[in-house]
Amino acid sequence: MYIASVYLPPPAVVTSTLHKLVTTVPASSPFLLCGDFNLHHPLWALKGDEAPSDTAQKLLDITLDANLSLANEPGFTFARGPTERSCIDLTFQRFLTVECWTARVTIHSDHFLIKFSVRASHRNEIPPAAPVRRRHFYSWKKCDWDSFRNKMDSQLPNFDPRNIHRNIKAFTDCYYTALRRHCPRGMIKDGPILWDREIIEAERYVETLKSRYLNMPSSAQLAALNEAKDKFMDTVRQRLNTTLRHRLGKLSPGEHLSWKYISSRNRATTPLADSLLLSVGHKQLSTSRHIANAFNRNFFPPSQGRSRLLRFTIRRSFKRGKESSPLSSSALSLGFSPHFSSLPSLGTHIGLPFDAASFPTLSSLTALSFLDAPFRLAELLSALRDTPCGKAPGLDEIYAETFGHFSEKTVRYLLWCINQSWLTGIIPVQWRRATVIPLLKLGKRPDDINSYRPISLTSVICKVAERMVLRPLLWVWTPPAHQYAYRKMPMTTMPLAHLVDPVEPNRNPYFHVRPPKKSGIGDQVPYRPHRTLLVLIDFSQAFDSIDQHVLSKRLALIPGVYCKRWLRNLLCDRFARTRVGNRKSAQRPVLRGVPQGSVVGPYLFSLYVHPLLNLLNTDPEISADMYADDLSITIKGRSREDAVLQANFIWINCIDGHQKMVSR
Repeated sequence: MYIASVYLPPPAVVTSTLHKLVTTVPASSPFLLCGDFNLHHPLWALKGDEAPSDTAQKLLDITLDANLSLANEPGFTFARGPTERSCIDLTFQRFLTVECWTARVTIHSDHFLIKFSVRASHRNEIPPAAPVRRRHFYSWKKCDWDSFRNKMDSQLPNFDPRNIHRNIKAFTDCYYTALRRHCPRGMIKDGPILWDREIIEAERYVETLKSRYLNMPSSAQLAALNEAKDKFMDTVRQRLNTTLRHRLGKLSPGEHLSWKYISSRNRATTPLADSLLLSVGHKQLSTSRHIANAFNRNFFPPSQGRSRLLRFTIRRSFKRGKESSPLSSSALSLGFSPHFSSLPSLGTHIGLPFDAASFPTLSSLTALSFLDAPFRLAELLSALRDTPCGKAPGLDEIYAETFGHFSEKTVRYLLWCINQSWLTGIIPVQWRRATVIPLLKLGKRPDDINSYRPISLTSVICKVAERMVLRPLLWVWTPPAHQYAYRKMPMTTMPLAHLVDPVEPNRNPYFHVRPPKKSGIGDQVPYRPHRTLLVLIDFSQAFDSIDQHVLSKRLALIPGVYCKRWLRNLLCDRFARTRVGNRKSAQRPVLRGVPQGSVVGPYLFSLYVHPLLNLLNTDPEISADMYADDLSITIKGRSREDAVLQANFIWINCIDGHQKMVSR
């Protein structure tokens, strides 16, 4: 459905822009046209015996050609004075039913407040405004953190070295019980009152002057009405500014939620998907669960010709003092550092609440390399501090705001759980389950199911573990230099500067200077030395279309043992369900892609596209840069035709290389 708002300032003229707006909307789509046209016509104004103007008749002809019908009810024209009349706003419709159309005079101006409900013939009722459900928060400042810590410490069971799923479930249950008992739900109820008695009295005074002016119009009463109206609006603005300063004064500049609140002040609230997406193709979606299932089928389609990714297990034993094999050429091309290919071994000197013999996979492990050593307490504390607050939790309902209030016993228990997952390669079930929230992309149609981006809400504890695993990964792997996203220090201006740098020297500054020929007939056309061709590529569903088998082969080139095994097992046996409102879809397996919203997801995507950037940047005449999933390729050529041929040749080589990688 298309909705357009139009304003024609007096004297009204039907412009070509209005004609283009009405004619460019698809003729088969529902269309609602609302606007202040400032035109008089007996069709919508009963008062007045004069004939309609040519402009009003032209507007009616344009709307009739577009199959638009008028939804106004006549008789609402309002007379300001004996000679001047205002005109009601007009509402045109197509393939819609406008019901309960009413208009009434407001107390602050001579404009009309128009209300109506829209109903489509083949869809459900469309509300006047898309509803937004109220979110429920915890009142973190009202929590009893001492009781919270004592409750968790008293309920934590003994650590089971053989069952990580039981340990994670016990930790989650203790956390949720302590949080529910000692942290109240809801926001602060007693806030600053905006509409106080002073504003109410000013509003009544304006309403009284308005009625006096309507009964007996005069210049004195009009001046008094305008003065009272200005005073009333000044009072309202003062209250709004005071309220905003009061709320901003309570914010802390170092908190993420403070800047999130400030940035959302001038931004419209995103409507709910279940109020906008009402059909997919020819199938009508009547409930929120049907909409959630439609999103889930679109986000996670069945894999074509590919089996499910299997878990990675280690079948060989380790011996003390045995060094790793040197890196292969393919590993070096992906950016893995050769300095970490052979590292000294470290004994199992880190304190763990279990013996190595307790694990069947670690029974023969007597020494650990530098990359495969268990995590230390300082690494966990650093990961807990780096986890941002104000983020939506996963299925375990664990919030990052509570990490700073964990006791030493709770932190060590969590460290044991993460080390157990790291050493055994077993990813808990809760970490492999995700709730997907569809978010509307900027500038996309809300009634199209492909206009939404799937955001995975995973476990916050899993994100903490991902931050800890990411550190040894970045020790041995350097992200591609031509990928400017997901890295510290690079900014959006860097790829722009790298793009402009090869273009400027190729331009001939004397190209537009054409001296006359020696013969005197015509001008000399100088030869431009180079032409620059820019190819911009946007990968559709870049994170969701990653082939996990190809990514698994590239993860296998990581030095060490535990890092590549843990990352590969993190992608195995993943399941997701989409939530729309309060309803969830059926659970579906995730057979491709990396979860959006995770910590290691962007880095895995960079590892996946690393060979592509290396291939494109091998030729000195070609430069390729990426920012997230946006690829820009700059090609130099003697002419435009040479640059196009070279671009097609390079692109065919990229496709052939990718197909060879997939077919292995």
